[in-house]
Amino acid sequence: MFAPDAVVHDEAHDHVGRPAIRQWVQDTIDRYATQFVVESASDSADATLVVVRLSGSFPGSPIRMRFVFQLAEGTITHLDIKP
Repeated sequence: MFAPDAVVHDEAHDHVGRPAIRQWVQDTIDRYATQFVVESASDSADATLVVVRLSGSFPGSPIRMRFVFQLAEGTITHLDIKP
């Protein structure tokens, strides 16, 4: 689903390219036993916003986060995760 040169910005770090993104996803799930529940989704002209409730073995769990996706040609080019 990610473009070959996609960027994910999470926890003040950028993860660039499919291999780095794949490793970030696996590390995050393994480290925090993360579970996701989508609460809402909406589209605008330049992005898709998905509000997610995250729970796991991290301080403050559960928390609500915003996943802001930018898409091009049917793939994710940028994902910014923020409170």
